[in-house]
Parts: sequence; C-alpha cells; structure tokens
Amino acid sequence: MTQSDSEYVNVSTQDLAFYKRFQQALLIIWFVGCSALILIMNAGKAKEFDPEQRLAIKLMELDLEAKLLSTLNTFKNNSSRGRIFHLYQNQCICERLAKSHVKTLDSWASDNRFESHSVNINQYPQLKAFVPSTPAILAIDANNQLIYFGPYSRGIGCFNRSGEIDQQLANWVTPNSQRAGIIETDAKGCYCAVDIT
Repeated sequence: MTQSDSEYVNVSTQDLAFYKRFQQALLIIWFVGCSALILIMNAGKAKEFDPEQRLAIKLMELDLEAKLLSTLNTFKNNSSRGRIFHLYQNQCICERLAKSHVKTLDSWASDNRFESHSVNINQYPQLKAFVPSTPAILAIDANNQLIYFGPYSRGIGCFNRSGEIDQQLANWVTPNSQRAGIIETDAKGCYCAVDIT
C-alpha cells in the first residue's frame, strides 16, 4: 500500500463517520418535522366525548348509576373484587391509540384486586344508551359503587395519560381517602361517536 492509499483510507473513514452523523441528524429532523406536522394537522380535530350530550342529559336521572350498573350484571363478578370495563367498538383508530393505557390499567387492576373486562358495546346494545363515544372505561368497586365512567384521557392522542381515571383509581384504593364516583362527559380528544340507531 502506498502513502496515497493510506491517506485515502483515513479520509474515507473520517468521511464515513461524518456521513453517518449527517444521516442520523437528517433522520431526527425528519421525524421531529413529521411529528410536528401531524400534531398541527390534528390540533383542530379533537372531538367531544359526549358530542350530543346524551350522557350529560342522562346524568339528571336519579337512577342513572343503578341503570348503568344493572346493564353490567351479565358479567360474572367475584364479589371481593372491583371491576374495570374497557368499552370499545372495534372500528375506531382511537382505540388503538389507547392500547398502552389499557395495558397499564390492566396491570394496575391485577395488582389491586380488580377484574378487567374488555367489552365490545356492539355486542351489548343496552350499553350504547350510556356510552356516547369510545374508547371509554367504567370502573366499579367490590361493593358495586361507581368509581369512574368516561374516556381514558383527553387530547388528540388518547395514549396520553391526561384523564382522571388513573388518579381516581389510585384515590379509591388509598385508605381514608375521599371517595366520590365520577362520570366524565366534558372531555375533548380522540374519540369515535357511538351510533345508537
């Protein structure tokens, strides 16, 4: 190998390292740019969880909670455990975005003596009267008291942990904490409306 050949090898190695760093920088810039573009395009597309105010109107019924819980009697209940119901339609992209939140809540349920059920509301038409949009979640304790009913989270990416369900469940299992069930109707995010026709 001549001296010019070794200079060529050294220059090529330096050029290759620079080229790799340049490619990585371009890839990062491309990823950030695409992510920002998606967020900007979807910023105005957040939908209301209860767009027709169906659930909000039902809140005026004194026996709403009893009616809602009676529709869930078809699911076996180990009386010593609370239950979490993941409500979905199976045709909503937002449900896919919420999958990681569902897994997190399932893990929490297992650790805190709760059962977890996934419920396709198309197979239980009586639930459609209560569920304005999906993905939604309903949690009840071992005494059949409502803990939470509403969306998993807020914001265009429902994978964000920006809802009340996590905090509400944590408060519910904390000894001596104040316990009041929540029915959330006023949220905007990635939701698909439920057709009740």
